[in-house]
Amino acid sequence: MNTIIGQIILKKTKIFIKADQYNNLIEIDSSSYNTINKINTGTIVEAKIIKYPYLAKIIQIIGKNGNFLTEIKKIIINSGIKTKFTDSASKEASIYKNIKHQSNMKQRLNLTKLAFCTIDSKTSKDFDDAVLGTKIGKNFKLIVAIADVAHYVRQGSVLDNEAYIRATSIYYPGHCIPMIPEQLSNGLCSLQPNKNRLCLIVEMIINTKGIVKNIKINNAIIKSKAKLTYQEVQKFIDTNTLNVSHNIKISLNILIKIARILRKARKKRGSLIFNIKENYIKLNKLGEPLSIQPNTRLEAHNLIEDIMITTNEAVATFIKKNKQISIYRIHEKPDEKKLHLFLNFAQAIGFLNN
Repeated sequence: MNTIIGQIILKKTKIFIKADQYNNLIEIDSSSYNTINKINTGTIVEAKIIKYPYLAKIIQIIGKNGNFLTEIKKIIINSGIKTKFTDSASKEASIYKNIKHQSNMKQRLNLTKLAFCTIDSKTSKDFDDAVLGTKIGKNFKLIVAIADVAHYVRQGSVLDNEAYIRATSIYYPGHCIPMIPEQLSNGLCSLQPNKNRLCLIVEMIINTKGIVKNIKINNAIIKSKAKLTYQEVQKFIDTNTLNVSHNIKISLNILIKIARILRKARKKRGSLIFNIKENYIKLNKLGEPLSIQPNTRLEAHNLIEDIMITTNEAVATFIKKNKQISIYRIHEKPDEKKLHLFLNFAQAIGFLNN
């Protein structure tokens, strides 16, 4: 192991690290003294061993021992998670100053005047999707807009390779390590309100029985008109009051109807509706955890879940109909013996009467 993490120990004229990985003290090379001349015993640092077995050079100061954020940083470093992007990836991302770069706007539907909105949690930092509901005769039109990340992260590009290595964005209390540079993940690829954004849109006509009758997928430009939280949407569901434009209210009312119809149809065809309670970590102003509290499941959460499940199904149907290559997640029918055992167990504990 070339790098170590530990706390500083000052001994007369020398500085040592008490590393987490070793029992022995490791001396700090004198060339690091200028880096750490203002820190005290107990400060946590990352160092690189430059001469085996016990001579190291400071790479970075992590923080105060026992501090929550210091412990988070230690976990990240020990896990090998990359927190910085390569110079070439950052340079490639910096090319995209605005949405017009390398984009033929004439080939995209201009939907910037429509009343799209995003609905996310209070702590969300990036906004991947926006929704819109309208009435078409007796039917409904549902449009879901997804940020067009592929426009910026081209296959085989430096950004694509960097994202492939990282595999996913990583979230921990109050913070996020993004899969692509923040100027994209929190900028052009985030559907921020009142800003033009490139999207892939899925347009669906849904009848009153929850059947999707028509599916269209197109490249588009949208401009979200509101950034809403689940709590705000729930208040609108309960009281029909919300400080947004009239067009957003019309769309929300239709989205609520669509979601309820879709959920009823899913139940009718035997889909499992999970009502799993989730917890969240309450943080103070310094980003330190105060408590773990249950996150109340709202109808607003179900609204987005029902819409997104239907959108995923619509995209899969569209791909299959147009004979395109894709990856599908298929749930096979349960094994009859296992199903029989489960039914017996459910009956034994009172969930089934017969």
